[in-house]
Amino acid sequence: MKSMPSGHGFPVVLTSEGSTASDTFGSSIAGFISALPDSYIRDWVAHLYFKVKSDKNGIVRRAPYGLAKVQAALIRSGIDAKIIDPNKLGKAVGPNTRILGIYTMDPLGLSYGSGIVYWILKLADLPYSGIPYISKSFLNVINDEAIKKNRDHLKIIVGGPAVWQIIDSN
Repeated sequence: MKSMPSGHGFPVVLTSEGSTASDTFGSSIAGFISALPDSYIRDWVAHLYFKVKSDKNGIVRRAPYGLAKVQAALIRSGIDAKIIDPNKLGKAVGPNTRILGIYTMDPLGLSYGSGIVYWILKLADLPYSGIPYISKSFLNVINDEAIKKNRDHLKIIVGGPAVWQIIDSN
């Protein structure tokens, strides 16, 4: 049985950028589309392509492996952590939320995949403007209205294979 927020948010919420949370139609190669600049991906296309399957409370049906491992460790230690669809944070983050964990694969667009896509576009003489969509996806989470509204009592923890980008850039 899945628990439901009291209308005031889950105490511990885990999420990730939308492009990472999506299973991209079951193809890991298709995930590289998120390395394209945001100027190439319209919001409505991203909404369909990077769809996250979740219940009415925003609890996801599938999650990135690293995030699921963190949730399992927290549950094992007695902490009821929920992995939430990044597009439904308003259903899960509220006055009772104290911890927000965000899993990221490329928050600033500096990863290997984004670099390769950059050079492929340059070599094809195609314009590159904007930021990799995966970075925009991360910024969408950080700038979500539910997070802004509850920021004063939230401890935000960012983790994942590319957290070095945030640390190295200050």
